[in-house]
Amino acid sequence: MKILIINYRYFISGGPERYMFDLTAYLEKQGHTVIPFSVKSQKNKPTDYEAYFAEPMGGQDVAYFDQMKTTPKMAIDVLSRLFYSRGVRKALEKLIKDTRPDVAYILNHYNKLSPSIIDACKAYNLPVYMRLSDYFLVCPESHMINGANELCNACVTDGYLKCVTNKCIKNSYVAGALKATALTLQTRYWKIYDKVEQFICTNEFMKEQLLLKGFSKDKLQVIPTFKQPITLKPLQDQNNADLDKKYMLYFGRFSHEKAVDTLVYAYLKSELYKQDIYLYLIGGTVDELQLTLTDVQQSIADTHIKIFGFKEKAVLDHYISQSIGVVHSSRWYENMPNAVLEAFSFNKIVITANVGSLPYMVNDRVGFLYQYEDVDDLSQKLIQAADEPLRTSLEQNIPAHFKQYAIAQHYERLMRLFSENINH
Repeated sequence: MKILIINYRYFISGGPERYMFDLTAYLEKQGHTVIPFSVKSQKNKPTDYEAYFAEPMGGQDVAYFDQMKTTPKMAIDVLSRLFYSRGVRKALEKLIKDTRPDVAYILNHYNKLSPSIIDACKAYNLPVYMRLSDYFLVCPESHMINGANELCNACVTDGYLKCVTNKCIKNSYVAGALKATALTLQTRYWKIYDKVEQFICTNEFMKEQLLLKGFSKDKLQVIPTFKQPITLKPLQDQNNADLDKKYMLYFGRFSHEKAVDTLVYAYLKSELYKQDIYLYLIGGTVDELQLTLTDVQQSIADTHIKIFGFKEKAVLDHYISQSIGVVHSSRWYENMPNAVLEAFSFNKIVITANVGSLPYMVNDRVGFLYQYEDVDDLSQKLIQAADEPLRTSLEQNIPAHFKQYAIAQHYERLMRLFSENINH
């Protein structure tokens, strides 16, 4: 089978790209041909198809909007990609015409590519499947967080315009109005997303939100993300003293929705430092946390909370494997975060918030769920996780729990879907 995979980045920037490259490797191992379509960038992995890729917005080879310089061309391209880009459609149609794939699998496309890619596929009678990595189809903000940084489902129940009145995007009426208008046109009037054969949700919570928004049950499939077993690579030229300590681990972004500050306050309240159990935070800086600590708390944090910046994957794997357990704190609904799967792949228990998609991944047989934004409850869960007999009993359940995330099972379910509508 020739499979067209569409994603707005062709280099690893996060979980969706790791998914794309891991799936591509597995598909090719099974004898399929994978044809990528993305945005041109010097960061891209080498591919024979780069010449077909869409041009970067405004001609600027940058990965994130906050890195872009405001120019008239950039403004035009941003609006075009948000609403409907004929340039992106034309680029994809040329690739399809030259390669004749059997099926299209769309990953991330919104903002950086364009919904016009769906019409490009349909111009050549390609069946289209779309994997949803966030909640953009039910909420223009995509994380379901409003302008007050609170969880919110107003766009699900009351319509996209709530994104405007609540100033959910960049605390701006204009930004909210643009995205709400684009989605309203695309879903209600142009009906672009009606042309998608199936939407692939990674978890039941996402499916529930789409059903509440009015999407057809027949078009929604739940296929969890996969995670392959990891083989630790020997560390070279590393100071390994940190790995010899007992510690709870958080790894990921330090942005507001990740609630790392809540974790810090809960750790201090747990007094696990009295047992010489440390808290390791990997992936950001102390300035990003915006902590308010007393002198006593700061003294404890200085000795028992270690903050690391970015670590290469091979090094991070060692920190996961040597941890007592992984804490995935969060202030948003999440979408089956890769960090939880990575913890399970090393047979580590997970402590996470009882909100959104997270309870569908973690239950009381393989970890702990704390009440949303409840420092006291998270503190108690950390204390329980530090109890070695209890933790050991939970670790025994993880291998069976982790089987549902096997790549072979994920592949088989995708192939069954793809095979239903292929035109030969």
